[in-house]
Amino acid sequence: MAIVWAARLYGVVPHTSWNTFFANDDDRDGVIVLTGLDKAALAGALWAVVDVNSGPFGAYRLGIPDEPAIDITQGAQALGGTSESSQTISAPGGRVSLLLVRPGVGAWYTEVYDGTQNDHDGVQNHVVTTNVALLGPGGRAPEAPASTQTGDLIIGLDSRAMIVTIFTVS
Repeated sequence: MAIVWAARLYGVVPHTSWNTFFANDDDRDGVIVLTGLDKAALAGALWAVVDVNSGPFGAYRLGIPDEPAIDITQGAQALGGTSESSQTISAPGGRVSLLLVRPGVGAWYTEVYDGTQNDHDGVQNHVVTTNVALLGPGGRAPEAPASTQTGDLIIGLDSRAMIVTIFTVS
């Protein structure tokens, strides 16, 4: 299971907290229990979740405790759409967690800041771009592939604007 989340925290100094992590169903009971989560991940956060083994995915906005999560998957897909196979991946945003999932193979990720050295389009334009081969492996994934291929999922979570985009490669 690949998971990326972000939450805006309010206090003396408002800030955003975010993380990407991977969990496995090692006992194969169909249940993954998440423990030790940052409190920010639990209330008012955005979550994008993908089953790396078989491909189902979803995006959710968590409410305050004891309220159900709101499924925002359709909106995230509408923002993303489809993408052609490429050696780069992109998503809208200023500070974006990028996650590439190839169901049955693995997941790879990175954090990209718009207009910085790791934003490979070289322009501050509210779109981040990075080379697929430079993504870090998540969980038990092999090294990153050289390019995307049909069936891959690309998830971008902008932790500044609190927006999730989901692209499918066709």
